[in-house]
Amino acid sequence: MGALDQAVAVIFFLAAATWVGGLVAVIIVVRSAHVSLAPPQRVRFFRALGRRYLTVLGTSFVLAVATGGWVLRANPWDAAMAALVLSIAALALSTVAGIVQARAMTRLRRRATGSPDDPQLADRVATVARRAIILRAVLTVLTLASVVLAVMVTTG
Repeated sequence: MGALDQAVAVIFFLAAATWVGGLVAVIIVVRSAHVSLAPPQRVRFFRALGRRYLTVLGTSFVLAVATGGWVLRANPWDAAMAALVLSIAALALSTVAGIVQARAMTRLRRRATGSPDDPQLADRVATVARRAIILRAVLTVLTLASVVLAVMVTTG
């Protein structure tokens, strides 16, 4: 393995670790914010967090995919490799859906804090929040599947 391959592998592992760590961190942050912040403060907090989170994790995801492709380039195309590519594509699409959902949730929560006595709006917030939990679960499963498949591909 040459110096370029080693440097790319280091970038890959750091980017993948940042992605997985960010996924775990956001689960903890969401639960902590829910129990410790009032709705108006949660809206401001997640609005600020979202921009920084997207920058860091978006960059790590792109770097992990690009460098992961480089690291895997010598591996044969087989069922495990195909499954890995599909899981990463599904992860990318789910991530985009998560970004769209998070922005919509911020707007919805902002409206709800301005209308605290609107039961329909409160129900809508609860419904969208449940969908967000499901989407985070999907992202978690796809991330774990991608890690397992990458190990299968690289260890033969």
